[in-house]
This record gives sequence, structure tokens and C-alpha cells, in this order.
Amino acid sequence: MKSFASFILFSIFSSFAISQSIKSLDYARDYAKSGVHVRHCFEVKFSDHDIDSIPLSTSRFDAQGRIIEHTDFFAGGRKLCIQTFHYGSNGTLESSSVSHAFNNWEIIDLMHIYDSKGKLIRRECPIEIRNFWKMERYVYDSSSKIKEVIWSRDKEGILEDYKMETYSTAIHGGENTPNYVHDTNGLLLIHRIMDDSGVAQRQKVYLYEY
Repeated sequence: MKSFASFILFSIFSSFAISQSIKSLDYARDYAKSGVHVRHCFEVKFSDHDIDSIPLSTSRFDAQGRIIEHTDFFAGGRKLCIQTFHYGSNGTLESSSVSHAFNNWEIIDLMHIYDSKGKLIRRECPIEIRNFWKMERYVYDSSSKIKEVIWSRDKEGILEDYKMETYSTAIHGGENTPNYVHDTNGLLLIHRIMDDSGVAQRQKVYLYEY
């Protein structure tokens, strides 16, 4: 595992968006090559006199670098929900499920919806779960990597978009930019957080450990 402390100096000049569960499949080749089996994500907040880190998520991967489990945390580092992922004989994602603290940890199978070419375009949760999305949509670039994820929730019977994240699609090149810092193996270490106006936030960043 990489040292969390070694990332602090980078983070003062960086900020980023979280690579959520399905997006991590774009990194499978890098994870397998580097022998990554676990990825931790932290939110780090800076003030004039203090630095505070909060665990956001932990993801686990198989020998092929594919995500098999994703855990989100909330207040006090307690588990909020756990998603699990299952693959078919051809190696592609076949199904996924969620168990959630606000649904008594009951396992719920998520619905997968594909386009006419067989590409996964969204997942849907068949029931309402507090603090969990109703629908998660994926937007791809020309090379079939996810460039945006949009989350929706049910508001009085109408689906309402409430969050969107945009991702780097240059992960395999490991290019370092003001918004993205990678290690020598191309693994993302830091991704700068942008506010609603598109300006980088200096008071908060996300950091990855592997």
C-alpha cells in the first residue's frame, strides 16, 4: 500500500473527482499489471491550522483488475453501503447488487440497461433506499471509456439528476496535469475537486491509496 502521508504535499496544489465503481473498469488493465487488489479513497480537508482526512470508499479487485466489491462510508467511517459485481464467462460485467445500512443490509439486485450495441448505459435500483441513487447513467468517449457519470434520485415520482462527475480518460497514459497526479505505473493518486463554477477547490481534495 502506498503511504498516505507522501501524498499530502501533492494535494495542496491538486483536487479531483472520485473514480466510482463502474468507472474503475476502465483501469482494470493498470490494476492487473500493478497487482492492485484494494483501493482506498480519502477526502482531505485543509484549514489554516489543520488537515483532516475522511475515508470515503474502499474497492476490491480480482486478479484481472476488475472491481468485485465497492464499499462507501459515512459519518465516523461507518459503512454506508456495499456494492458487489459479478462477471460472465466472457469476462464482461454481468450483474451487480447493493446492500445498504438504511435497508437493513438486505441484498438488492440492481438492474442493468444496455444500448443496441450491448454497452452498459445505466444501472437502476428497483426500490427506494435512503442515501442511495435510483439511477446511475454513463456517458462514454469515442474510445468507449466513461467520461461522465450522472446520478438521479426519485423526487415525488419524478427522476431528478442531483450529481454528475467528469473523469479523466487518459488514465492508461498516466499523464500528470494540474487536475490529475499519477504514480510511475499510471495509477491515479490525486484528482482535483472542481466547484460548480469549474474552479479548483484548494480546501478539499481526494487521495487514493493502493
